[in-house]
Amino acid sequence: MIKTENGRVVDDNGMVAIRCFPPTAQPITVPGGAYMFEIRRNVCMVWVHPAHADIILNTTKQCCGGQLSRPFRLASESDARIWLNLSER
Repeated sequence: MIKTENGRVVDDNGMVAIRCFPPTAQPITVPGGAYMFEIRRNVCMVWVHPAHADIILNTTKQCCGGQLSRPFRLASESDARIWLNLSER
């Protein structure tokens, strides 16, 4: 089961859904954890420990032309449902 709490989509274990743009399966390591973004049904997402969510959301990556961007964003409940292959309720 998933739900939205404080603007974040969380699962039954309290893990937070984070999306990656553009959708590329890639690893991310933070102090105390490592995660692998996975593409399912055109949604690139991962569930992360709540303590790691803000660290990941504030991570910058270098893209074309040397510009820095923030490719990680909070997933919506709709994103998580698509990724998990759950029907809309």
